[in-house]
Amino acid sequence: MDNLPIKRINNNLDDIFKIYENISSIFDSINVLPEPITKKLMEGVRDRRPPRFVLIGDSGAGKSTLINAIVGHYAVDESDVYRGTKSAEYIPIKDETGNIIWEFLDTRGVSEQSECSEKSAEDQLIDEINSMSPDAVIYVRKADDRTEIDSKLEFLKKTTEEMKKNRKVPPSIFVVSSQCDKLAPSSQVDPKAYTKNERKMANIREREIQLKELFEKHQLKFKAILSVSSSMEWDLPYEELKQLPIEEHMQHCITDYRYNIDQLMDVIMDSLEDENAKIGLAVARNVKSVLNGLAKKFTHSFAAVSATVALTPIPVSDIVILCTLQAVLVMIIAALSGRKLSMQSAAEVVTSLGGVGAVGFGLRTAAQQASKFLNLVFPGAGSGVSAAIATAGTEMIGEAARRYYIEGIKIKELSNQ
Repeated sequence: MDNLPIKRINNNLDDIFKIYENISSIFDSINVLPEPITKKLMEGVRDRRPPRFVLIGDSGAGKSTLINAIVGHYAVDESDVYRGTKSAEYIPIKDETGNIIWEFLDTRGVSEQSECSEKSAEDQLIDEINSMSPDAVIYVRKADDRTEIDSKLEFLKKTTEEMKKNRKVPPSIFVVSSQCDKLAPSSQVDPKAYTKNERKMANIREREIQLKELFEKHQLKFKAILSVSSSMEWDLPYEELKQLPIEEHMQHCITDYRYNIDQLMDVIMDSLEDENAKIGLAVARNVKSVLNGLAKKFTHSFAAVSATVALTPIPVSDIVILCTLQAVLVMIIAALSGRKLSMQSAAEVVTSLGGVGAVGFGLRTAAQQASKFLNLVFPGAGSGVSAAIATAGTEMIGEAARRYYIEGIKIKELSNQ
C-alpha cells in the first residue's frame, strides 16, 4: 500500500472512531473492560491534534532546513547568506486541504537572544514558548560547530527550567547534531556512501559523545542525541515552490540526502506522552510504517481486552463477544488502509484469517472453551489458559489483518505461512 493523502488518512481515522461509537454498547456491556487501554486510544483518534515542537539553536544551525526535512516539502524559506530567524516565529504547516498538521516555533539564534532590549531574552522566549505549550524541544547544533557552547547550554537550562515551572513537568529535549554530512571526509555527502565510511561514522559518533558529555556537565536531561542531515536541493526557488501543490514539491527535489530524519521522528513519537499529539504526529508523517504502528497498537489493545473477556468463568458466553471484538479490530485495520467493511464482512474475514479457515478458528474456540470447563472441577484453573489463547488468537488475527490490508499480502500467502 502506497502512502495515502493526509486528508484520506484523517477520514479513515474518523471512520475508525465511528466504528468504535457504533459498537460501544457492546464494550459498555463488559464491565471488566480495561478503559485505559482501548478508550484512551480511541480518544486519541478522536481528539488528535498537530504535534508542537520548539527549535532552539544558533543561526546557521539549520533549524529551518530541519523543518523542511521533517515535513518532507519546502515549507520554510532557507537563508544562505544572512541571519535567519530574527525573532521566535510560529510556523504552522498545513496539508493539501489547509488543515494544520505540524506546529513549529522557530526561535532566533541563541547567540542573538542578547539583542532583545525591551525584555530579557529568557523572559521573552519563555512567554513565546509557554503560549505554544510544545510537546518537545529540539536543540539544534551544527556537527562541525566549534564555537563556545557553555553559555548557550546555560541559557537552554534556564529556559527549560522556566518551562517546567509553567507545565509542572520538565520538557522533553531532543539534541540534534545537524549537518553531520559536513564532517570529514566532507566530500561524502550522500548517506548511502558515508554510512559505509568508517572515518566519517567515527567522527559522527565522536560528536554525539561530546554533546552528551556537555549536556551532562550542565545537568541538562535529554531524551536522545541524534546526528542528522537535512540536505535537500530544489530546482525551483522558494517563491515558485510555494505556489505549487504540496504533493508536487518532491518532484522538484533534485537531491535528497536526508539522514536520520525518520529516526528522529521515531524517538520523538515514542516519547510523546499526549496520545492526541502522538496520533496527530502519525497522521502528519503519512508513511506506511506509521500506519503499521497504529495497526499494531490497536491489535495489542484489543488483545488485552480479549484476555479480560476470556477470564469470565461462564462457558460459551464470551464467544460472541470475542468474535465481535476481533471483527471490530479487522474493521479498524481495514479503515486504516482506506477500506470500509461491514460487521458481516469483517466477521467473514475473521473466519478466513483465524486459521486461515473455519477449522483453525473452530479449534481455537474449542480449546478456549475446554479450558473453561476446568473451572467446574478446579475453580480458576482454566482461566489463565483461556486468556492466553484469547490473547494469542486476537494478536494473530490483528497481525494477519495488518499484513493483508496494509502490507498487501494475499490471504492465500498468509495461509501458506
